[in-house]
Parts: sequence; C-alpha cells; structure tokens
Amino acid sequence: MRVRFRGKINWMNLFIASFGGLIASVYITYPLMVQYRDEKKKNLVTES
Repeated sequence: MRVRFRGKINWMNLFIASFGGLIASVYITYPLMVQYRDEKKKNLVTES
C-alpha cells in the first residue's frame, strides 16, 4: 500500500512537472509568436 501510494505521488509529480513545463513553454513562445505576427502585419501595411 505504501509503495503504491509513493509511486502514485511520483507519477503526479511527473505529470505536474511536465504540465508546468508545457505551460511555461507556451508562456515563452506565445508572446514571441504574437510579436512576430504583428511585425509581419506592420511590414505588409508599410509595403502597400
């Protein structure tokens, strides 16, 4: 019982860590993507 419970806790920690990493990567890459898109829009506006 104790071993299974500990394994469950480790699995939860692994899941939380991977989920947190995913959220962190989204928080890092999303503003860059938005900025890049806005730059492309500005370039299109200035060209035409």
